[in-house]
Amino acid sequence: MHKTIIFLILICSLYATKTFAISLTLKSLETNNQNSDYIIDARFSISLSEEIMEALKNGIPLTLQTDVEVLLLRDWLPDEKTVTLSKRYQLQHQPLTEDYLTVDLKTGIRQSYDNLNAALNHIGQINNFKLLNQDILLDNRNYMGRIRMYLDLDSLPTPMRPQVYFSDDWQLETDWHEWKIK
Repeated sequence: MHKTIIFLILICSLYATKTFAISLTLKSLETNNQNSDYIIDARFSISLSEEIMEALKNGIPLTLQTDVEVLLLRDWLPDEKTVTLSKRYQLQHQPLTEDYLTVDLKTGIRQSYDNLNAALNHIGQINNFKLLNQDILLDNRNYMGRIRMYLDLDSLPTPMRPQVYFSDDWQLETDWHEWKIK
């Protein structure tokens, strides 16, 4: 009986450790107006599962994408997407130097980091991101902004996809975080 209880406690603690090993959360979001531009700053906290870190160390690049949208809120019709923007980063492990490389997939800018946390902090930081020019917003209408980040499973090598689609260890995404613009 005593051994069974210890075994159950051990199993529960392993499960609890595994469930907290992977997380992606929005830590802060600030919006401001510069001239007539609507600017956002956001910070995401990213923690990878052991399975994802193992794949990364074995040469599998990861693509993390941040989506930002502005919706025109309508009463009788579905909300209309006014602006849709994405920021995509690829994360790679460099085995010879043990560095981590981030690549902005839009600009091609590459940055190297000594450790994984520094690379993830860079990917999770969005600074002075121009969302829209306020002149395109219609008067007397309500708008909502929303943001999310996720690990793009479709960017993984094709043979890996069926396995990762059904694995909780690879489900790294936030819900949409919404805020009122106007």
